Amino acid sequence: MPFAVDPNISQNIVVVTFYPPVDVEQDHRDLLDESVRRLGEGQSPLYRVLDFRSAYMNFSDMIRWLAADTTHDLPGAALDPQVRTVLVSNSEDTDRIANWLEQDQYGGLHIPLFTSIDDALTYVTQQIAS
Repeated sequence: MPFAVDPNISQNIVVVTFYPPVDVEQDHRDLLDESVRRLGEGQSPLYRVLDFRSAYMNFSDMIRWLAADTTHDLPGAALDPQVRTVLVSNSEDTDRIANWLEQDQYGGLHIPLFTSIDDALTYVTQQIAS
């Protein structure tokens, strides 16, 4: 599993840092399993902070990842009403994809995008407090 889950974050926040090589299908299944496990422990809503900065995913893999996470109504995925997804990436491709996902024909899903973990966690903390 070329990603790490930070165990030192609040129970209803999971920070996932991806490392190469990323296996889109397997890593997505593993993340869904982790999300479902946390939801089963009563950690809802669950904020998933997905850090792709070190993953070096190409555009095609990023599209496949986000499509898998946003086009299927799977427990623990972005469309799960108990899950809030936040992206961290330095890639312009990720920014473009996040903008596409907001369009109705691509799901109308707002996924905040940040360039640093600190900014993403500040956002999530503010969302939890409100």
